[in-house]
Amino acid sequence: MNETEIRFPLELSDFEYYSYRDDSIDYPMVISFRTYLEGNVDVAAFENSLQAALHHHPLLRCVIQQTGREFKWLPISNPQPVLHCTSHDGADVPDDCPLVRIDLTHEPGARFELRSGPERSVLIAWFHHACVDGLGAIRFLADVFSEYGKRTATVRSDCPFRAIPDSSLLHQRGRCPKQVESFGKEKDWKEWLKGPSRFLLSRSYCISGNNSTKNRLDDSQNILHTAVLPRATLLRLKSLSVAKQVTTNDVCMVAFLQQIHEWTRFTMDATANDLFRILMPVSMRTPDLEAISAANVLSYVFHSFRRNECLSPESLLKVIHIRTADMIHGNEGAVLLKLLSMVRRVPGLFQMSRWLQPAFATAVLTNVGDLKRIFGHGFPLKKGRVVAGNIVIQRIDGTGPLRKNTNVALCTGVYGGELVLNLRFNPETFSSDDATLFQSQFVNRMTHMADSDLLPMASRPVPKPSTVKELV
Repeated sequence: MNETEIRFPLELSDFEYYSYRDDSIDYPMVISFRTYLEGNVDVAAFENSLQAALHHHPLLRCVIQQTGREFKWLPISNPQPVLHCTSHDGADVPDDCPLVRIDLTHEPGARFELRSGPERSVLIAWFHHACVDGLGAIRFLADVFSEYGKRTATVRSDCPFRAIPDSSLLHQRGRCPKQVESFGKEKDWKEWLKGPSRFLLSRSYCISGNNSTKNRLDDSQNILHTAVLPRATLLRLKSLSVAKQVTTNDVCMVAFLQQIHEWTRFTMDATANDLFRILMPVSMRTPDLEAISAANVLSYVFHSFRRNECLSPESLLKVIHIRTADMIHGNEGAVLLKLLSMVRRVPGLFQMSRWLQPAFATAVLTNVGDLKRIFGHGFPLKKGRVVAGNIVIQRIDGTGPLRKNTNVALCTGVYGGELVLNLRFNPETFSSDDATLFQSQFVNRMTHMADSDLLPMASRPVPKPSTVKELV
């Protein structure tokens, strides 16, 4: 599929437009990944593999062209991968993942850094969120490693296989599912605006660190803080979820909300009525879009809870499970896409929405599922991990961008039978010590739930004279 068949320049979808406009120097809309590789990487083969994979993902080879109020994707001529390679002796290959900003008016939305050692390498990848969502970015990396495996496999049976993505589907990436096209007709417009109005007019609680001393320069050198729960712990969490007739994601949400509550309950402004709004990305991929090239086929839903709702874990878990089901059946993700369309087409509404709602959410919670399933069944495996030619993918860490006033993001995924927890913190509000403490407390909370087969009770916020009546 070439660019003339895709009909470039290609207009930005509503989600792409919002992601592009929401980008700033301090809060770049960039998704970050860190991939640990076991084996001696053939750098030339990797560069060729990256080039071959980019050929099938046009949006990652485009810049944004603005003409008046129109924003369009425009392919660059003779695109080359933005890849920086360094060599390192010994086993200690640096794995820090720094904050990066990508200016889509001057460069494509994908950038890579390969740090290679004789036995271990680390690949850092950055993707602008206007180009691709997290799921699409992981699938792109799978395509890169598929190409690499074909070039370096010594045995034909070890050669990975992945179907070539279909870039002709890019024209459908921003569509709303059909069941939502009549959404406004089925409900009175006043009813339709209730949810958005509550979102714009309510104020979500803003988390901050506890350490007054912050070394911002050091903190910004690595934005990925990763912890791994072993297979045995994950299996116990799954057993707990089955016993409670919920999903493991529901249990993780309980732990995350309770961690936010415990972290903030001693602050001077803590009240029982504090609103914790958790943003959750949801894929809008229908079966006919599964083969689409790297793109945003995404929307958001919001779990909103008052602090006092987080005190009882059993009732909180039930409410989370019910609300999640309602969001899926009510197709709330498509509702947000229609709102983004309205924001885009009404002059001044984008700026007004940011003024009305400066905090998109208290925190972000993303679940990417089993990475092995995202890679597909075309890869050989070694102890549950993907093999790509002469290397083994030991782990992939990743996290999405942070918006202003949303200072914590958690991304969970399963790989090699382990639960990988990636936490990102805003270095302007969290020190390194804060980030380490918050992460260790959350991990301990998850481990305790798995080991005890119980949902721990949360502590009440410390009452202040002005809020005693409210807490009784």
